[in-house]
Amino acid sequence: MNNETQKKINIELILEIIIILLIAMLSRFAFGNLIFLIPAVACVFSIKYSFKESIISLIIALLVLILIDRFYGLMILIQILPMSIVFSYAIKLRKKPKDVILISSLVLFLCLLISLNALTAGSELDFTHQLKQFLDNQLATQIDILESMNLEQEVIENFKITQENVYNYILQILPSILIVYALAIGYINYNIAKYTLRKLGIGIREIAPFSRFSVPSNFGIGVFSVFILMLILRNIDGVTYDVLLINLTAVLGLIFILQGLSVVDFFLKKRKTKTFLRAILIVLIVLLAPLLTPITILGCIDMIFDLRKLKRPRKS
Repeated sequence: MNNETQKKINIELILEIIIILLIAMLSRFAFGNLIFLIPAVACVFSIKYSFKESIISLIIALLVLILIDRFYGLMILIQILPMSIVFSYAIKLRKKPKDVILISSLVLFLCLLISLNALTAGSELDFTHQLKQFLDNQLATQIDILESMNLEQEVIENFKITQENVYNYILQILPSILIVYALAIGYINYNIAKYTLRKLGIGIREIAPFSRFSVPSNFGIGVFSVFILMLILRNIDGVTYDVLLINLTAVLGLIFILQGLSVVDFFLKKRKTKTFLRAILIVLIVLLAPLLTPITILGCIDMIFDLRKLKRPRKS
């Protein structure tokens, strides 16, 4: 490598530091979730140049951020650095897209849990209790607004009961929400990295189209094993069985909804329905809550009977 080439690489790695700092600052003052796109930035530079140099640039950017705002910088370091390393390295090794997304999302989920615990380390209450206090304050504000509108007390009480049930459910499925959030971040980062690298003339493995989304063939055995494990843990003190069951049910429900929607998309595509119309129909199904139950059932049926014949052995 000659001096001119190394000089160009150094300039681009400095550009990586600047981009990461800009994303962090925009996230700090305007767009809160923008920081979770940093793994895609690190990945692009690690694939184009060197994994080691790209991660060093990321660490330098985070250290600069810590000097600017210690608390915010440390939170980003905890949440983003491990995922960026795993995400970039997995793509560098040309792992399957689903493996890259799952592994990096799992790392992000664990880092989110660590950072949430770190946020409340100096407090007597954990994050869940603090979130409950916040939701209680929100509910109190909403009740005050309704009372100022001179509505009937029965209407206000019904609203209060409904909102309390919703908030309690949110608190119970918080782990599931974080898992789904982490998976979404992993999926978005992969697509951003893929399209950016393609523009640079570098190809990485494609994500299978949504119409071919399917759980692994051993998924049913895995779920059954988890339920058996939960039954064993049920009688152990300190294990909140009900919360575990609610979260498992929520995650399974979401998986079967996704599989059901992918079945719908598969057969719409088979009928040569235009992409825009398919997207509109799927969004309408998601928005119309009563349709989600049959879609969930459709997902279960597809898992058992393979309606799309995706798991047929390939002919030699």
